Parts: sequence; C-alpha cells; structure tokens
Amino acid sequence: LPDLNKAEPTVGHRVCRALVDQGVVSHIASQNIDGLHRRSGIPREKLTELHGNTNLETCVKCEKEYFRDFSCRTKGNGPRDHRTGRMCEEAGCGAPLLDSIVNFGEDLPREAWERAVKEFEEAEVAIVLGSSCRVRPASLLPERVAHAAKNNPRAKLVIVNLQATPLDQFASLRVHAPTDAFLSLLAAELGVQPDE
Repeated sequence: LPDLNKAEPTVGHRVCRALVDQGVVSHIASQNIDGLHRRSGIPREKLTELHGNTNLETCVKCEKEYFRDFSCRTKGNGPRDHRTGRMCEEAGCGAPLLDSIVNFGEDLPREAWERAVKEFEEAEVAIVLGSSCRVRPASLLPERVAHAAKNNPRAKLVIVNLQATPLDQFASLRVHAPTDAFLSLLAAELGVQPDE
C-alpha cells in the first residue's frame, strides 16, 4: 500500500480550500481517510471526515484531537481495536488515544453524520466528487439533495465521477471527468485562485 503520509494535497484539494476560504463552499463532507483536506488547510469546522482520518487520534476521556504527521493506526491491532498506544498529553488527563478510522461494519461517528446531514439538507448545490455513491450510509447524503430537489427547485445535485453512479439519474448536472480537472475548470470559471 502507498504511504499516505507522503501524499500531498492535489490541485483539487487546493481549489476546495480556496472555495471554502472565499465563501463559495460552506462545508466539505469527505469519505477520504488520507488527511489531505486538512493538510490543504481547510479549517476543521468546515470539514466533516465521515470515515475518519489516518493521521487523527482522539482522547477517550477529554476528546482532545491530535493531528499527526504519521499514521495513527497501530499495526497488529484488529480492525475493531482503535487504541494507538499513546496517551493524552493534556494536563490531568493521560487517558488512552484512539485512531479515528471507521472500518467497514462500524457506525459512523454520530456527530460527523449529523453534521453532514445538516449541511446536505441546507445545501443549495451539493457537488459529489469522485464517489461511486454506493457506500452506505454516506451515499444517502446526495440522495437527500436529489429528493429535496423535487420540492425545492434551488436544490441541485452535481456528480463528478469517471464511472456511472446509481444517482446519476437524479443529478442536475453529471460530469464524466477527473475531479482535479473539473475543480480546476470550476476555479477558473469562478475566478478563484488556489494556493500553489
């Protein structure tokens, strides 16, 4: 497997950050676990990582988050054992830290799910980038926008993916293109300049 810690944010990640910074995009909900959205500089309060982040561990007691420059997953642990072997560094705490990865068969964190649902339900436009729209429950989020469009003509679903998805028929716009290429064109059209 590739070392995700050596990966750098792509032009797409940088465009997403610029769109958030300029108020064009209000929130990003991601299924990616690679930490690249955070590394690109997207503020934590504007990002929901539904399936966790390989570089993020959280204290079981005080809930302090630690964003590391290495994978927090402990080799040898079973898929349901999220202990990293490290302890919280907050004064008076010292409780165990857990990785934040959501494995298949595990529930999404309630707070992350509720935040993503809220953002999708309030979105006028939801752009789904590079998703097969098949992994549940995350695939239910764009479905909500598609169904909301029946009663709210302002609600739009845009799907950008090279392969067909089960939600293509509900999309207001369907783009068969690589995500980075689409985001680069979108940035140019909107006059948004991402950082290099």
